[in-house]
Parts: sequence; structure tokens; C-alpha cells
Amino acid sequence: MKPKSLTSAFLKLFGDTPANRVWDFLIMGTNLFDLSMTDISEGAGVSWNILKKIFPVSLEEKFVAESRKVGRATMYRLDTENPKVSFMVRVHGEADRMHARRKKTSTPRQSA
Repeated sequence: MKPKSLTSAFLKLFGDTPANRVWDFLIMGTNLFDLSMTDISEGAGVSWNILKKIFPVSLEEKFVAESRKVGRATMYRLDTENPKVSFMVRVHGEADRMHARRKKTSTPRQSA
């Protein structure tokens, strides 16, 4: 699990679950790289065994798509053509904006 200071607004809003950590990690790096399951597991802070349990749903729902093979590893990319994925990317961005606004308005002013 990530330290509290590094937890994203998305995870604070929707809960720090393995599935949400994978979403958060994939959205944060949307289409910058294609990633192996090992990359996703390490980057999201999710164990390999948990990722193997939740990843098939992402493939079935076409949240991620295979992009290429590198040796024995299959590389994946977030499928931003999928309307559900586009929606989640927008929700992620809105969670960040809400968190930034809340943080801005709750910052105490210092008097001179």
C-alpha cells in the first residue's frame, strides 16, 4: 500500500483497493507506455497473485488491450477508445480537480 502522502485523490475518493490502484496507475500513465503485467503489478503496488485474479476482467471488458509481445511478455495499454475507460479517465481527472480545489480553500491563511 502507498504511504498516505502519496495516495492519489482518486484512491482517497473511491478507496484504496487493488482494482482501484491498478486503475489509478494505468490512468496516470495513459498511453505513455505499454506495460507488462509485472510492470503493472509493481507500479500499482499490487501483488502478482492479486493482479492475476483481477486482470482478466480488465481484458474481458476491454479496459486494457494487448499492444505487442516482447519475448514471452505480453504488453498492455489502457484502451482509451472504450467509452467506459474514457469515463474513468474523466472521473480520475475530476477527482484530482476536486481535491485541488478543496486543498486550496482549506489552506489556512497566514497573517503578517
